Parts: sequence; structure tokens; C-alpha cells
Amino acid sequence: MISIWVFSGWIAPGSRLEKALSFSFLAKKTTNYGERERAGSVGWRRRDKTMRIHIHLSDRETYTYVVDSEERSRELLNGIVPHKLFAQPRLVIQGGTSVSGFASLHVECIEFETEHAPPWAYAHQGIERLERITEAEFQELIVRQSSEGNESEIFAEFVMRSGQRLFVRIIPVSENPAEFRILISHLLDGGGFDVVDEDAGGRLIVNPMNIARWNVHPAPEKPMSAQFAWPASFQRVE
Repeated sequence: MISIWVFSGWIAPGSRLEKALSFSFLAKKTTNYGERERAGSVGWRRRDKTMRIHIHLSDRETYTYVVDSEERSRELLNGIVPHKLFAQPRLVIQGGTSVSGFASLHVECIEFETEHAPPWAYAHQGIERLERITEAEFQELIVRQSSEGNESEIFAEFVMRSGQRLFVRIIPVSENPAEFRILISHLLDGGGFDVVDEDAGGRLIVNPMNIARWNVHPAPEKPMSAQFAWPASFQRVE
């Protein structure tokens, strides 16, 4: 039997530290987040019930693994605790012929290409859901938000260390803008956060420690809880 080795934060409290899962290493590529899914692998998912896991590193390399059983895929997803995932020093995956290790510090994002809906609850207080959007949607939504004065949603741009850019719609539980500051702080200070990618048909867990820059709309009414929050507005230079 092939297994995955796990460490604190990967498996929920009470679960066994060694899971009976079948993993196979597929490929090493230099790709963008979601590139495989948008290239048309949704049909591949419908033909069988295996799950692909894409591990994106800060050097822009991507390593892909496969869990070849629907039952084992569900077992793995059910055990993951997203907000603790990158708090552990390393991720280790054991396959049939080799063992792969990744320093959490250098993992930017993990994509789960699967049609299963993992039961991940947002531990970040005040968040109902995070959804991935395109850059065009991001620009359109913040312009509309500014003109209509609707501040019931938050739109964020995350630029990773590798230069990859991730655009996210954050749907808060409360529509009170005064709580946005706390919400964003909770999101960025945790050990990972889960983003739903509707277009790709999967889920992402992002490592906040590898976010090099972030830009959030709208601005909170009170300054962020940083030692220095400079009073300046962002201006894009073409």
C-alpha cells in the first residue's frame, strides 16, 4: 500500500498520521496557476474519479501528483485543514517508487483538480467564501464598486514571490466595512487560505507567507494593524 506522510497541520486533530493513499508522480513543469484546467482537463476528470494535485513553487515550477481512487481522494480532502497547512515546516508525499519533500516556505499554492467539494470551513472570522476571478473581472468590479458605492464585497489582488498574480472576490458574512480590516488581517496572518476556482473546477490553498504584494478594495475605514500604514494611494503606471 502506498501512503502519504503528514505533519501537524495537514491532517485534522484526531486523524491518523499515516493515510493509506495511492499517489503517482505525473510531471514537472513551469506553468501558471490553473493553466492545465483551462486547457481542457475538465473532461479528463469526468472520465475517471482520480484527483490531481499541483504544487506550485516560488521558482515557478509545478509538480503534479495523482490520487488514483475516489475514496482516497475524499479521505485526503476531508483531513486537510487549510489555515494550518503551511504552518508546518514541510510537506512530504510518498509514492510507490519515491518520496517527494517540499519546504513549506517555498510552496506558493497547492491546486486540487477534483470534482469533489471538500468540507473546508473558513476559520477566518467573517468570511463566507473566497472565489477566484480573472484580472478583467477584478478591474470591472472595482470600477463598478467605486461608482455605485457598494462595499458589501472585497476584491483582492495577490502578487506572489514568483510574480504570479491571483485575483480573488472575498464574500464576507457581514456587510459592515468596519470589519474588513480584521478580516484581511486574519486571512494574511494564517497558515493558508482556501480559494474556490469555479472556472477550473477545483480548489486552491494559498500560502500567505509567499504573497509579495497585495492590493485590496475597498480600503478599510480604520488603518490596517501595521506599525506604519503610509497615507498614499496606488497609481498604476502604464
